[in-house]
Amino acid sequence: MFRKVFLKLNKNEMAEKVTIKKGPLAGMIIGLILFIGTIVTFPWAIKSVVDDVTHPPSETGHEITATDDVLVEPYTQLKLTILSMDEVNHIATYQISGFHHTHAKDPGYKEKLSIYQVDYDDAQGTRIPSSFSVDIPVSGQEFSSKFTLPLKGNIMFYPFDEYHLGLGIALQRIAPDGKVEFQTYEQTRGHLEIMVQEQIPRTDLKEYKNIDPKTVMPKKSDFVYSNAAIIVLNRPAYLKLVVVFVAFLTFSLALFTMITRPFDQLVLNAGALILGVWGARTLVLGGYPPDVTLIDTFLTATVLCMLLGLTFRSINHFHEQAGLRFIPWAKAKPKKEETKVCQQCRNKIPIEATRCGFCTSEVTT
Repeated sequence: MFRKVFLKLNKNEMAEKVTIKKGPLAGMIIGLILFIGTIVTFPWAIKSVVDDVTHPPSETGHEITATDDVLVEPYTQLKLTILSMDEVNHIATYQISGFHHTHAKDPGYKEKLSIYQVDYDDAQGTRIPSSFSVDIPVSGQEFSSKFTLPLKGNIMFYPFDEYHLGLGIALQRIAPDGKVEFQTYEQTRGHLEIMVQEQIPRTDLKEYKNIDPKTVMPKKSDFVYSNAAIIVLNRPAYLKLVVVFVAFLTFSLALFTMITRPFDQLVLNAGALILGVWGARTLVLGGYPPDVTLIDTFLTATVLCMLLGLTFRSINHFHEQAGLRFIPWAKAKPKKEETKVCQQCRNKIPIEATRCGFCTSEVTT
């Protein structure tokens, strides 16, 4: 008996035709992709945060001069710190500090340090790059000075933007008679040490490379680089993940709301939805001015799509309410009867009811 019942139920279930709606299926697949992508990359983001906390920029440094030399008197020991970047105006702020050590009361010379913003193609032209110069006290007194140099990069591709900082060091030794002699790489070995550090938040040192000074010397220049280096900065991994997933999740939720919410609720909440999308910009971009990154363009396009979607749905809504029929996809639909009248007591009862709830009489269709 139980076997017969089971076979009958199974037969009925197989007879039912299962229809899968493509719209909800696509939404489910997109949601799964975003969710699984977030979960899979989460450990990578956590590792990036831990590395950022346990290895702050102030603890790491690179020597732009020869790293295997022992300093001998007289020598100049300096620290060059990259303090900040203005990605919009393409300017980097530096601080140079240190001292010149010698036991002689009167060394008989003066020193002047010049730092140039160099690039790989400088040797192809005659243009003198931007620079900053500072006098180094030869009395042993410590000094410190801030300056700015141009920055090469493009914030438009944030958080996948990269910035190149090229540094060329020119050290001048000035004799009492005013004669200037630029120190070469061989002359500064063991007498000049410059440590480079970066202390810029929300950035990582992607690459640091000492290069041959002769490869970036402009043609017909009247100065000589003793040392040169190229520094490449980019964004940490966790910041890239946060920005990308917040942007796409914001877009997905906005699109879902525009499609699924009833028109009357959508109109009432449209303002809050738009402010919510633009609030996501503050979350991922912080204090950057608007309209300077692709994320700005993406979120602006999201708001525009929401407004266009709202306008499109309003046209369909009022077309249907007016009973018009000239827009094929927005024709007025015949209203489905939800109640019927009991033949005995004339009260309205649900259309599916088979017995009146008022007089308890049986109701026929």
